[in-house]
Amino acid sequence: MFNDVHFSIMIATGIIFLLLIAVLNSMLYKPLIKFMDSRDLTIKNDEERMKKNSDDISNVEIELEKIHIQTRDEINQIKLKAIEEAKIKQEKELSARKKELEEQMIVFLKSLKEKEKELKEEMSLKMPEFKQSFKQSLNRI
Repeated sequence: MFNDVHFSIMIATGIIFLLLIAVLNSMLYKPLIKFMDSRDLTIKNDEERMKKNSDDISNVEIELEKIHIQTRDEINQIKLKAIEEAKIKQEKELSARKKELEEQMIVFLKSLKEKEKELKEEMSLKMPEFKQSFKQSLNRI
């Protein structure tokens, strides 16, 4: 059964097989494994960069929210300040207008009193005429 088998051919085949494995190992498997390790390292680095970018984005969003809140507060403060200034200005204008109207009222009352005095004097001067006219009216009745 094993009469056809030559040990020298088997040994040569074994040696060729081992040489083929050595050549394939050095020319195919080592570069392939090196490429796969390099690819794994690149993927790992990309994942780390992506995580860092995601953290940076989260930090930027938090910072933007803080800035948004701060800006809203500043806007509200500016509005309140403008409202207060407008109220103060309005109160000053109302006070000035009230004072002006009071002065006009005083002048008007003085002129009214003067006219009252004039009318009283005029009436007292014309009183004898009224009396005379009244008596004549009574006499006619």
